[in-house]
Amino acid sequence: MFKVQQINCPGCGSPWSLDIKKCPYCGRPVIISSFDDVLSMEVNQVNQNIKTYLNDECKSDEIKTSLAMCYLRLKLFDKALDLFQQVMQNQALNSQIYFYSAVCLLDGKKPILAKRDVIDKALQYINSALMLEEKGIYHFFMAYIKYDYFERKFLNTNPTYRQCMQKAIQAGVTDCDIKILFDLFDANIPTQMFN
Repeated sequence: MFKVQQINCPGCGSPWSLDIKKCPYCGRPVIISSFDDVLSMEVNQVNQNIKTYLNDECKSDEIKTSLAMCYLRLKLFDKALDLFQQVMQNQALNSQIYFYSAVCLLDGKKPILAKRDVIDKALQYINSALMLEEKGIYHFFMAYIKYDYFERKFLNTNPTYRQCMQKAIQAGVTDCDIKILFDLFDANIPTQMFN
């Protein structure tokens, strides 16, 4: 017998099926599919969502992604990465999962502070995301890594950060996308990248 999977709304507690993204009663996201959904939430709301997802019996990829986005919002990168990698096994065609996994790998630090194997893995994830979907922010994140790790260490890389920046601009990266990305890092947007 097929059982409909349900979750209670983290805001008002109303029960809903997993296909409902936003609670019609309180308007809060029930299922979080992108970082934009949690970006404007207060920390206590994010913690309330985490508690709801952890207490829920359903451990679907949607719940794991929602939980990972909440952890990412709180900058708990290791916990978020673990969940994103679990989801990646079942949702290999979801470009955001690869992108956010790359973000998590840097642990909120500048790329120049990361070890080379971490940089290589992050670039691998970004390339996977780009193979699935051309997004300006994916190209921009690659440009940032190429600039901060390779350019600043005088290492050769192909494509260069300038080539990645050009692709980011062509793909329509926005200032808002860049700000959201850099809110996750303890770094300022390097203005030298735009020269």
